[in-house]
Amino acid sequence: MRYKISGCLLILVLTGCLHGYTPAPSNTSILPIKTLTPPFFISSAVPSTLIVNTFTPTPIPSTITPTPSPTPPPEVMRYLRFEISDHLPISAVVTGTIVLSGNYIFQYNPPDKNFEADSYFLNMKTGEKIIFSPKGDRSLMHFAVSLNQQWLAIQKLNENPVSLSIIIMTAKGQTYTTIEVERDWGGFEWLDDKQLIIDRNIRKEEGNSEKGFAGYFSLILLNPFTSHQMELRPEYPGIFSYDPMYTWSHNMIFNSTLTRVVYPNSESGPSILLWDIQAGKKIVRLHFGESPEWSPNGKRLAWVVDVGPDYRNPLYSAQEFFIVNQDGQITRLTHMTDYLHYVSISSYSWSPDGHYIAFWMITGENNPIQLAVVDTLTSQVIVYPINANFTDIFGPNYLVLTNDTAPIWSPDGEQLLVVTFDPKDETRNLVVLVDIVKNYAAMIIENMIPVGWMRGP
Repeated sequence: MRYKISGCLLILVLTGCLHGYTPAPSNTSILPIKTLTPPFFISSAVPSTLIVNTFTPTPIPSTITPTPSPTPPPEVMRYLRFEISDHLPISAVVTGTIVLSGNYIFQYNPPDKNFEADSYFLNMKTGEKIIFSPKGDRSLMHFAVSLNQQWLAIQKLNENPVSLSIIIMTAKGQTYTTIEVERDWGGFEWLDDKQLIIDRNIRKEEGNSEKGFAGYFSLILLNPFTSHQMELRPEYPGIFSYDPMYTWSHNMIFNSTLTRVVYPNSESGPSILLWDIQAGKKIVRLHFGESPEWSPNGKRLAWVVDVGPDYRNPLYSAQEFFIVNQDGQITRLTHMTDYLHYVSISSYSWSPDGHYIAFWMITGENNPIQLAVVDTLTSQVIVYPINANFTDIFGPNYLVLTNDTAPIWSPDGEQLLVVTFDPKDETRNLVVLVDIVKNYAAMIIENMIPVGWMRGP
């Protein structure tokens, strides 16, 4: 997850110091492209046994007939009830550094409701603020945090000349290095503690006709600390290699150890294929779904599948979480649609230890978007009395299945940061801390956007 903010949406951000790794400082530079060689991409000499003309997707367990009851049993879904406090409890223990943007999303608000402010790092232990972007600065395009929550990467739009750069910062607001990016590079996220995965869009009309492609999407693997980079090309059997699939961050989703990849497979109908990179072979073909995301340790993949009989109907939704491990064993994680007639899942994120998944959900066409957390060990879903406040960006009651608005986890995996609204004044954005262990919610600040939670300083 991976978890990011790109274009006009929200992102996750975190940073600090690496344990056991001290990178050498690097200067601002434009880096040469090096094409990654096998086993990271598959050559054209693919055994014919891997290319099938027909297939049956891995079976998805069918749901039972929904019951009239609107409330599932507590072992399936548990609903909490409490008020959002206007301050943290005296006994609250909150650690790490929160990254807050005061400029980012508010450029989409009407002028009379534009609450621009400085963007800064907020030390939750001391209350110290370190400004990294002044009020009115809208040059920051994209944020991402390393998996160890100690490095922050920011994509910045430069004015003269018009170009993009990636800035690597610490939790103390210090710039470690700045790298000028190529013009065909796009959004990015961290693969692990040291490497970024960056979108690359190759277009023939721009003078690029490699391997006869009219245009295709690949990925760049970049280590900003050593300036080493490699290209990960979409050269797997049956991969859909052009525009990224709807709700997918990329068309190749690699785990953090670069031993597994999943990608949309277009042979004989849509599906997802889990591929063993080291062995160069298919592990399992999965039922097609949305928004696949690896756990931080790279051992499990979550994705969202519509298990209903009318999944092509945009007015109907019966979505559930499924998990597959790196060996291909599939588990249906949630069972909400066994009891509810309508479930739409959006914008989720794994906890740092991989124990929980936090997400937004709707359980009815006219219901609010609610915060929920699923325990990946027990499959129990906890629904919190917190409603999302990002519908105005997309239009009323419009739920987008991306991770751009995903809840942000604390380094210890016990708390979340989300954005909601004041019921008495819906133009006020409230940044709320939700403690999933002590079951309370408290406002941290208003009219700001959280873009990350870092481990340091």
